Amino acid sequence: MCTVAAYIGNEQAAPILLRMIGNEEGYAGGQYTGLATIHEGKLYYAKVCGDLAELLKRTNAASLPGTIGIAHSRTPGIPSDEWAHPFISTDESVAYIANGAAGIFVGKRDFAEVYRRLAAAGDVFRTLTDDPNVSKGYPRIPDGRALHTSDLLCGMIAENHLRKGMDLPSAMGAAYLEAPSEVVGLSISVKEPDAVAACRINMPLMWGRKGKACYLATTALAMEDEDLDNVSAVPSVSTVCMRRGEITYKPIGGYLARMCAPMPWAKAIRRLDEIMSDGQEHHIGDMYNDIEPFWPEGSIQEAAMLTFQYVHEEVKAGRLKVVKRTTNASLPGAIAPRWYFQLKDAES
Repeated sequence: MCTVAAYIGNEQAAPILLRMIGNEEGYAGGQYTGLATIHEGKLYYAKVCGDLAELLKRTNAASLPGTIGIAHSRTPGIPSDEWAHPFISTDESVAYIANGAAGIFVGKRDFAEVYRRLAAAGDVFRTLTDDPNVSKGYPRIPDGRALHTSDLLCGMIAENHLRKGMDLPSAMGAAYLEAPSEVVGLSISVKEPDAVAACRINMPLMWGRKGKACYLATTALAMEDEDLDNVSAVPSVSTVCMRRGEITYKPIGGYLARMCAPMPWAKAIRRLDEIMSDGQEHHIGDMYNDIEPFWPEGSIQEAAMLTFQYVHEEVKAGRLKVVKRTTNASLPGAIAPRWYFQLKDAES
């Protein structure tokens, strides 16, 4: 589980993106941080293995130019800056970030073939590593090295967008149909410098608007400082095109749409109320894992989306509070933020 953010408007994007990531990194991230912007036909990016403070300390992230961009904070992994999002296409024209995992699609994707195809076309993957500590869930190439799944997806999206001529949202949708995951992804391209593209299968994504400025984030809690006119949920199994003053959704369709199931709102909320009633601190990941079985087996579940919407409403209503703690980071000797939810009148 990671956290994501996007912005397009008339203000410099980087400070807004960093503010949103700073408001959500401790819920599901804080181990790696990065962002990308576009300005005058060029892609700019910065990323580190570390939290937001580390990104600001080691890079010029806060001063990246442009009024459009995406940002990301992710969970633990190997201590390598290359394994932070965003992932960048070989020609440095497309940036991509994602949140999610294989989920019910484990074993149903042929990433070895995808790698062979893209490598034959000249693509270079910066996350290739022989580090033995890389999780077994990541793709392997024939020589045994691993690479980040989203590094491959970035290559697939760029292939669809740059070589096949698809618009960026369609390029993302086609890549997700070929190599599905329980995921949400965001991308920007110098070829389409006035739009943020997204594709949401099931992981959380909220949209907000203030005048002509538009925002995306994992949770509405990330947007609390932005004084938005409205915030709403992005539909599942859809592609998104977000421009200044507007957002459009398009269903992906096909077999993924047939795997969706209704939100078990009443049952899930009763269970989340029960979890929080003990007065203890609870991490968002434990909460949504608890309600995930409420969806039919083999279906595309939205437990994380539902749980983030639940905690946002409960925090906004004053019933829950956020307890900010830390944990060991992927970078040796460092710490990372890890936040919890607790009843507001409970003892910390």
